[in-house]
Amino acid sequence: MKFFLLTSAMAVLGTAFLTQSDLPAVVKSHVTILQDAKSLKAEFTVTKLSGGLEKGTLTYSKAGMYKIDMPSKLIESDGKMVWTLNKQANTYTEMPASLAPTKDFHVWAWAAFFGADALKGTKDYSVKGNKTIKGNPVTEYAGKMANDKPFSLFLDLKTGVARGASNSEVVVMAQGDIVLGKEVMDVKEFTFVPPAGAKKEEKPAASSITYSQVETILKANCLPCHSAGNRKAGLSVDSYEGVMAKVVAGNAMNSGLFRTIGGPRATMPQGKAPLAKSDLDIIEGWINAGAKNQ
Repeated sequence: MKFFLLTSAMAVLGTAFLTQSDLPAVVKSHVTILQDAKSLKAEFTVTKLSGGLEKGTLTYSKAGMYKIDMPSKLIESDGKMVWTLNKQANTYTEMPASLAPTKDFHVWAWAAFFGADALKGTKDYSVKGNKTIKGNPVTEYAGKMANDKPFSLFLDLKTGVARGASNSEVVVMAQGDIVLGKEVMDVKEFTFVPPAGAKKEEKPAASSITYSQVETILKANCLPCHSAGNRKAGLSVDSYEGVMAKVVAGNAMNSGLFRTIGGPRATMPQGKAPLAKSDLDIIEGWINAGAKNQ
């Protein structure tokens, strides 16, 4: 495997690759550099603003292959299947390949490696200024996601590629060099091998899940607090549109709805028992499959 360290982005500023003409030129350049690479390796930290720090690694290769390794889970895909290992429970799931995990905010800064649509809907970019992070000069660009959630993207002044990103919950930052490769990696690097004693769990096929199933679960657990007349935290489960106010279609872990009921810091439903795993699987699968109203 041959690798090259990132070099100046200035030579690729004019490359056309996005239909989003409102993106700043340097953000477009960041996307171009990632898309031109055949592989990517990085170590990163996730600092939670509520307290706590996690370290992770990611390895990406073209053809939709990736490995995201965090303290609590390992997500691995060979481009055909995706495996998610729950390290604490020593259980794992196996599903058809999806790029949704690469768009989770913990690794979103580098999601454009797999396609410019990772920035689809981002808007209202503005320069917040220059700073130095762990010895690396960066420019901070503030913006908003499609759901109006604010974020910052930290672009390395030397390489043109993001060193990390932040939102109201976490700060994600690369540690050391972000290494891009010139060759596609061997698929064997991304073939999941279950650890000793790991138990496989089954999830419902995402394509078979309907909004009606999701609606039934939400109304049974979220009313009356999240009704059309109440809308606590801006969520109403009385309508598809009300639910979608807290959903990022295709990305459950970036959806406020799922994070509050099934994320590592789940707080809902308030005053009731946590949702059953089978119910969480249905909601997660529905969101990741596109959160369609059918």
